[in-house]
Amino acid sequence: MSKDHTIRDAPPSYSEAVYGDSGASNDFPPSSVPAVGANYGPAAPPPAAPLQPYTGFDYAPSHHPDLNPLLACHALTVGSKMGHLSYKIKDMAGQHVFTAKGKIEGDFFNCCDPAARWIEFDIRNLNKVPLTHFKVIFEELGCCTYPKSHLDVSYVPDILIGRVRVRGKYAYDITNTGGDIILTVEGGVGFCEILPYKICSPTGVEVGSIERVDGIKNRVFFPSDMDIRVKVQLLSTAVFIQYLDESRRKK
Repeated sequence: MSKDHTIRDAPPSYSEAVYGDSGASNDFPPSSVPAVGANYGPAAPPPAAPLQPYTGFDYAPSHHPDLNPLLACHALTVGSKMGHLSYKIKDMAGQHVFTAKGKIEGDFFNCCDPAARWIEFDIRNLNKVPLTHFKVIFEELGCCTYPKSHLDVSYVPDILIGRVRVRGKYAYDITNTGGDIILTVEGGVGFCEILPYKICSPTGVEVGSIERVDGIKNRVFFPSDMDIRVKVQLLSTAVFIQYLDESRRKK
């Protein structure tokens, strides 16, 4: 998604962006071809349902009703600190819809800190009731490499909905509970600026972005028809990026 994106731009349909079919996720399957006559054998079977981009689930866990603002939205902004490891999350109309509150054990940026083991955040409603949770688990710490880690993302109290694998300083993989890569999130640094993170399907089709706004905030864009679990994972990624940006500014 380019930097000249405006709030009036209509986000692409997730199915259209990934499969090139604007009706794949919303239309009923086409009817089977009727038999011309009774002597010509049975009617052809209906075509298979289109593949869904989010796989690996036997059921769709229900979400807290206070997450409903995510269902129709296509962008959220993380910023406006409320205190240590606390952020406001606003929609495109500027309405305060969620908060994020975190805690940390150890110094993530100190490879010699033996206590640097995890960071966790709750995404909460405006009454500070946790709705979703993600925990950053460090798998490897080294002074010469970026820490190998992943985010376990859950509905509260403890329903795992997927993971975000940290591949590098500006690279993430969004996966479902079965480990399938659903989306990639990749950014970089340009000349004196942080470039937008591109959110892409595994085949490279761009479906959204995470962009720096007002110099100190991060805004995540995604298709409004995207599975709410994937939106939660992308919002968690944006919160984590916000935390990393602020930590780097302090160094």
